[in-house]
Amino acid sequence: MIAAIIVMIIGFGLGGWVLGSTSQRTADTLVEDALVACLSPMSLEQFNKDTQKETKLKELTALNR
Repeated sequence: MIAAIIVMIIGFGLGGWVLGSTSQRTADTLVEDALVACLSPMSLEQFNKDTQKETKLKELTALNR
């Protein structure tokens, strides 16, 4: 019994073990980062092709204030 507790302490503390919820949060973050990296250039290209981009940029800037 004590050996099992020691193994768990070492595994979670030093061995890199994580709970399922922690691994899910990590996976979600990795997916979100990958999607932003993949889709940002395409979105920027489409935005730059828009003839009304100056007006839209002013509207977006106003929303951030």
